[in-house]
Amino acid sequence: MAPAIEAVEKVKVASTPVKPPVLNERILSSMTRRPGSAHSWHDLEIGPDAPTIFNCVIEIRRGSKVKYELDKKTGLIMVDRVLYSSVVYPHNYGFIPRTLCDDSDPMDVLVIMQEPVVPGCFLRAKAIGLMPMIDQVCFHPSTLQSKGGRDPNQYFL
Repeated sequence: MAPAIEAVEKVKVASTPVKPPVLNERILSSMTRRPGSAHSWHDLEIGPDAPTIFNCVIEIRRGSKVKYELDKKTGLIMVDRVLYSSVVYPHNYGFIPRTLCDDSDPMDVLVIMQEPVVPGCFLRAKAIGLMPMIDQVCFHPSTLQSKGGRDPNQYFL
């Protein structure tokens, strides 16, 4: 009788409906080969008040000797190099999402704030001017200077 009971149990197990797995963000992102988090360049809006007030993503914090760069494929911030000598970034440095300059990079932004900001976060900034910049690749005529966040000293700029 034992083999008959096992056969009945197998039939019961086989006849119960199997629910398909729920497609959550992790499963869906693995199917599309994109990370589960938002892409900081493509998925973040510039903001409704642009060009006066806009969203920007910080790549390099104020006072840092480490140069970070946006990885365009993944949307993550990666270490590019460590600066030598006593050179540091004077203010928070980043980019404006959904922009593209002549060097195929997003538009750079120098955010003047009292405190350093963690790389990878975004904040709202107010445009105050343009600053020409030359690097090893090309001339950047449109590095935007801005005051950012809710910094108490932003009213003195």
